[in-house]
Amino acid sequence: MEYSDSGTVAEEAINPPGVRRGALGTFMEKQGSPIEQCALLVYLLRQAGVPAVYEFAPRNGIKILDERLSRMLKLQIHGSFNEAGKLYTTNTMISVNYPWVAAYVGTNWVHIFPWLKDYDVSEGLDLWDFMPTNYPNAYPWVKDYIYGATNLLSLAVDGDNTPRVIFPRFLQQTLAQNHPGVSVDDIGARIVNRRHSYSRWQDFPTPTWVTNVSTSLENLTADGVTNISPSLMNVFDTLSVEIYSVNNPLKRVQTGDLRLVDLHNRQFYIHQSLTNTTQIALDLILMPFRATATGQFAFTNDANLLSKEVAFMTLDDFDSQLTVRFRCRRHRSLGADYGIDPTLAFLGYSSMNVIDYERPLPKGDQAAICLSYGQVTRPCLICTQRICGRWRMRCARTQA
Repeated sequence: MEYSDSGTVAEEAINPPGVRRGALGTFMEKQGSPIEQCALLVYLLRQAGVPAVYEFAPRNGIKILDERLSRMLKLQIHGSFNEAGKLYTTNTMISVNYPWVAAYVGTNWVHIFPWLKDYDVSEGLDLWDFMPTNYPNAYPWVKDYIYGATNLLSLAVDGDNTPRVIFPRFLQQTLAQNHPGVSVDDIGARIVNRRHSYSRWQDFPTPTWVTNVSTSLENLTADGVTNISPSLMNVFDTLSVEIYSVNNPLKRVQTGDLRLVDLHNRQFYIHQSLTNTTQIALDLILMPFRATATGQFAFTNDANLLSKEVAFMTLDDFDSQLTVRFRCRRHRSLGADYGIDPTLAFLGYSSMNVIDYERPLPKGDQAAICLSYGQVTRPCLICTQRICGRWRMRCARTQA
């Protein structure tokens, strides 16, 4: 859920966020925004030899009943109040500005909405109603854990004393001692994505109401995207990386805005090597998207961003400390200085258009740039280990 493309914050509609995962990232993380899920489905259909396109309805051209949308978004929409005690909406039909996929099967076009999930939401007991009186909320529990309370750390298993292990064991212990008959499964909300098998295309789920007018796009960079909304030209979230000397901020290297979808599964690292007794060469390196890509560029041409990119600078005795600045730009049309009142945002959701993050980097250090797009799964970890392993071997060969 995001701002509207028009920049309106108080519009009673659900809007998709920017695109940051490609089809591979969505598949590996097993999650993605509605547009990203459509991208994965389009890719899979085309790989199977089935022509497929993106479909975009005019603004507010899809509507879903609030009860159904509440389950899909895993939050309550009907009867929800903001901090001022005012209803977010009295509508029972909520506009949803998500795209969908049209596939040419046989002699017919079939319309598929991959983001329409059948979630079963069951609300259980409140966790903190069953915790000891000294833990009325999470704060005192976390405080005791940080300060090493023996009643918590004694629950560690095989040396693993992380909250991931300790808190479930503490909860089980508390329920067994003070609330026999209540199990961990009775606590909190349970959300299950019901799986269905369909034998006919027309049995696939569809929104409550869909307009009979839509625009087809072969890809998300097609020229026709402006016919839907000029702001969709900025549909991709971007990241820029800048490295500068703290002593002399004018001494810097930077990438410009890179699409996050183009950075997935690529080696992105900072390499520093001694050139003489006083100077160090710093290279900011982004390896090719595919091993077959040729040429080397310097982050200066968007058309070449699938090839190897290298930016470099020379450090001297005065550049002992460096700063790495990351700037993530959301695709929405609001300016970074737009004043946002959380009580105006539909359902209380809002987000920043530009996010800045800085990290220190000592001169001479090597560093890998690893990006987290949301959920880390086992395939993501294996992929990251493979990339980091190649990066370590590359650095070792360079230093040798």
